[in-house]
Amino acid sequence: LSMDDDVEDIYRVKAGRNPAVMEDQTLELLHPGGLLNIVHDAERRMRTTGAHLWSLNVSDNPFYMMPSLVTKQHGLCNGFFWGCIVRHLPELELRHGDGHEDVERTVRFYQLDGVVLRYREFCAKTRPVKTNAGGLQASMSRKERLAAEQSSVRALIGEFPMFLRSEPGSILG
Repeated sequence: LSMDDDVEDIYRVKAGRNPAVMEDQTLELLHPGGLLNIVHDAERRMRTTGAHLWSLNVSDNPFYMMPSLVTKQHGLCNGFFWGCIVRHLPELELRHGDGHEDVERTVRFYQLDGVVLRYREFCAKTRPVKTNAGGLQASMSRKERLAAEQSSVRALIGEFPMFLRSEPGSILG
């Protein structure tokens, strides 16, 4: 289990009065013991699906979450909260720097396993990105970090064109 130090709390999406209306969904703080439940469920699901990587929902916006849903298709496993079954395989080693290590990790696991698990029911609230005292911003200027991220994007698209494409202006590029 890997969790960044800026994770403040873990939440579960709760359906509103009309479960079909996603705008009515709200977040509720995960109950005591809930994290352990998620970890045990992830381990069970990984062993039955062949997945070796899982994460919570990328967004903490309830509109982009789904109660009781765990997806198995290709999609980003966030870097601030994820878990895996460790395998010491060279093809899983990260090679393209810290600019987008979560994208690289996700694609490497998906390419090898054909599945990653994403818990769309749960999310982590973190302090705003790139504003913490630690992390990449502690060792790089804003300009250096942007250059590292752009370099990572180019390298990842070059290595994984079947999974990734450039989208200038998007959050991940």
